Amino acid sequence: GQDLSRLQQQRGGPVGLGEIAHILDCVHKALHFAHSKNVCHCDIKPANIMIRDADNTVLLSDFGIASVMNQQAKGGTPLYMAPEQLLGGSANVRTDIYSVGVTLYQLLSGRPPFLKREEILQKAAPPLRQFNSSLSPRLVQVVERAIAKNPNDRHRNVTELWQDFEHARQSSTMTRVHHSSLMGVKGQNTSKKIDISDKGLTIGHGPDNQLRLGDSSVSRVHA
Repeated sequence: GQDLSRLQQQRGGPVGLGEIAHILDCVHKALHFAHSKNVCHCDIKPANIMIRDADNTVLLSDFGIASVMNQQAKGGTPLYMAPEQLLGGSANVRTDIYSVGVTLYQLLSGRPPFLKREEILQKAAPPLRQFNSSLSPRLVQVVERAIAKNPNDRHRNVTELWQDFEHARQSSTMTRVHHSSLMGVKGQNTSKKIDISDKGLTIGHGPDNQLRLGDSSVSRVHA
């Protein structure tokens, strides 16, 4: 397989939301387990997230500098470290969440939010939509919360971050589908009659914009 850093270099830009959701799902489960054992990873970054080619399994690697919760971290990669971690503070759930947030920012934009240590401590991250205008404001808010300077402003745990991201992604997908269904040539009736199975209806052409609607969510006329 290969790590996310190399994968993104090959693509030369942002990674799709569907892929990011799969990656974050796997990473958050690995971190949830580590945190439940009182361990912080302390070095989360794209280069430490591996994707196995055979089955697309995502692996969080390199626990070499992992630290016991609430003890000073032994090191890390500066551009992915939380401000308090850079200043010698202790490692905890929210320092790992910050690093996950920086990784999300990079996957969504094609670059990390900060390029120098001083920027991490002193500056706000450039707006995500400056690099990827297709992102919804809600998705941007999730990432901005994860990389907040103040640890208390970040998500409380990795599960909350995952849920927040997934809700924002699904909301964004539904908005795009609804907008597309309303688009049409001015003055024309774009309503379509469709067949509905007993189990519901699937809309979309790929993992980034696919929805499954149950019986109670689908009417006999779809606009």
